[in-house]
Amino acid sequence: FLVSGKINRDPRFLTLTQIEQMSSHGIEFGSHTVDHVSLSSVPLAEARRQILESKRQLEDLLQAPVEHFCYPYGHFNEAVDYFVREAGYRSCCTEQAGAISLTTDPFRLVRVGVLGTDTLADFALKVHGAYDWWVNSFMAIQEWRRRRQAQVST
Repeated sequence: FLVSGKINRDPRFLTLTQIEQMSSHGIEFGSHTVDHVSLSSVPLAEARRQILESKRQLEDLLQAPVEHFCYPYGHFNEAVDYFVREAGYRSCCTEQAGAISLTTDPFRLVRVGVLGTDTLADFALKVHGAYDWWVNSFMAIQEWRRRRQAQVST
């Protein structure tokens, strides 16, 4: 998932050359907004712009449809969900951990995070769901803290 506004602008993100090279080998890219903002923390108009503009920028860059989206930080709400669907994406990943079934909403896809520091044993445990409870608990606590901080700030 690409943050369109960071391409060739931030050394921590992929360059256009890297993206083109990966694309030529069959890698498909999805969108992750223009600026990697928490979509449920910005004004609705900005959330919508981040979703739509990222898709447009990436489709222009890749000369291919961008059909998949991932919520930055896993933050979304009903309005953000609506904007993603409105933009024409076919699926969306959350930060929730778990396995996908035939009844999973394609706009609420869960996933298993694999890090470069994971061992083969870590990978096997993650694929079998051993860490799902921890990841989901951590994400719930982070969301609670974020909402509490927003309440304190207002």
